[in-house]
Amino acid sequence: SQTTLYATYIESLEQGAIVGPTYANADQILEPLVSRQYELGAKTSVDGMLLTAALFQIDKANERSDDGTPTGTYVQDGRQVHRGLELSAAGSLTDEVGILAGLTLMDNEIRRSGDPSLEGKRPTWVFARTFKVFAEYSPAALPGLGITAGAYFNGDGYQDPMNTRKIPGYNLLDFGVRYQAPFFGRDTIARLNLTNATDERYWAATSPGAPRKLAFTVSTRF
Repeated sequence: SQTTLYATYIESLEQGAIVGPTYANADQILEPLVSRQYELGAKTSVDGMLLTAALFQIDKANERSDDGTPTGTYVQDGRQVHRGLELSAAGSLTDEVGILAGLTLMDNEIRRSGDPSLEGKRPTWVFARTFKVFAEYSPAALPGLGITAGAYFNGDGYQDPMNTRKIPGYNLLDFGVRYQAPFFGRDTIARLNLTNATDERYWAATSPGAPRKLAFTVSTRF
């Protein structure tokens, strides 16, 4: 196995939000944002698997409605500080099974707000825990066939700056089948994918998540 240690510091300048149409200051472009990210991590390869672990902190400007509703004035106020641990694994479990998995745990809070009651509250629409695992089975006896499955978990969050309206966590399951073979001399791939198999109702960012969907596609190269 081979292990690499690393440390990074990133400072970035981002465009401020363009305020949405429901707010009192609709269409206003807020001031540019400065964010800083620190990360300390390690990567190692073990038997065909790449394992990573990282501690990080992201410090960025906080943007919010001044009264916690979609009709207030959208402002920049204080800082969002996100500190967390990220673990991931990617590679081959066997010659026929590949896997990708990731876990993120975060401690998120508002600092230096003009409203003292918001100090230490969690930023809106930020989830403190996420987990995903995706696996693909490619049987040697059936070349070109791939069977996939994925599971995704998001912890809860909050919809308003005072953390009174909780957004429930959710779990999603996806399944798929892929078959690749030459067709009339062209490399052709047929895919059948079922997303949100349990038809979970959930919030993704600020809008409802996609319902269960079954899709079939065929692609080829010319």
